[in-house]
Amino acid sequence: MDKPYQRGWVRYFVLRSDIARSEKAQFYNNLLAKINTYWRHYDKSFKRRKIRRGAYENCDASLHKLNELWPTDFHGDKLNLTDAEKDCFYLKETWNDRYDRWESKYVFAEAWRYVLVIKPYMVYAEKQADGLLEQELAQIEDQLTWNCLFPRVRKIKRSVYKYWKPEDEDVRYTNYLKNKPRYTSKEAYLDH
Repeated sequence: MDKPYQRGWVRYFVLRSDIARSEKAQFYNNLLAKINTYWRHYDKSFKRRKIRRGAYENCDASLHKLNELWPTDFHGDKLNLTDAEKDCFYLKETWNDRYDRWESKYVFAEAWRYVLVIKPYMVYAEKQADGLLEQELAQIEDQLTWNCLFPRVRKIKRSVYKYWKPEDEDVRYTNYLKNKPRYTSKEAYLDH
């Protein structure tokens, strides 16, 4: 691409200037790389139109926060958190009204160390697209959608698509002949 161009704005967290000059600046920068969140918007104000009392009003898109970690992410190997980094989090439990259950998340305790910045979102490179190939892929996708073939595709890929059946079958209803090939001997059938 010859000339980069701006496509909206991006909002993310950076280290505060006084913390960036401190001794632990490298530690907090490494931690920020693991929990930072990036938001893009066409407008610098990051407001969206929302219907309120029958009319549109500009409201904040949402409170921009650092990433809250699920326990599987916190204890897993993907983020590679050190023990010193894990000490900076606390466990917060909230009630989820949608699913009627308690949810636990690990929240960064010292969020004041980071500040939000808004910068132009510049595009320096574009993906090369093949129009004919994308058209054929769209036709295949439409064919699968309109003919309801996604369960069959999942079955061919050998992934589970039996959400209506329990994971363990009842022993009384287990069919021992179900997965036996036809060429097995008579004794194999009589073993059960």
